[in-house]
Amino acid sequence: MKDITKEEFNKPWLAVRVVALLGNGVPVKTIQRWADRGTVVIENPTPGRHSPRLYSLANALQLHGMYAAYEHLGLTAEYSKKIGQHVVQFALDSIKKRTPMAELDEYSLCYWIQDKKVVGICLTTDNIQKRVAKFGQITKPTERGGIGHGILGIGGLTRAVIFNYLEIKNNKKLNQLALEGKLKPFPKHLS
Repeated sequence: MKDITKEEFNKPWLAVRVVALLGNGVPVKTIQRWADRGTVVIENPTPGRHSPRLYSLANALQLHGMYAAYEHLGLTAEYSKKIGQHVVQFALDSIKKRTPMAELDEYSLCYWIQDKKVVGICLTTDNIQKRVAKFGQITKPTERGGIGHGILGIGGLTRAVIFNYLEIKNNKKLNQLALEGKLKPFPKHLS
């Protein structure tokens, strides 16, 4: 993670097609719909007729986290957005700490929904097992009796997006082709 600075983390330069395929694949239409609705905040939300929207690594991580929560965990777009924000914060913390890429897979986001808030903690697999042994559960129930909780493999998702991002960063021609609408299909070694 030492190859990414905080400034680069927030720099918008990625085409929507590249963002879509950085992780496990988010449909381009989903990204565009969420950007149109303001669900994800981007630097240039209405760039103009002949200018493409540009996305940052932070945007890509949030979108992939949102999509995982929306598609695989069944959360609403509102709650998925909050999961995406947890993914961005986890990645930023990992960059600051210079966490080796190989160690990211060990982390999961344990979350629960309480009073329309998504509360989350990042734990390693060992810590999850210790927490279950000690408390009998990973997350706590809400005070109103309903429990909305789950686990997302935040480390693996973050590693996949950042690994592919570094490939794109080192081959800017791929992003330029995507910005021009000429990158079809996505190269196999990056998908």
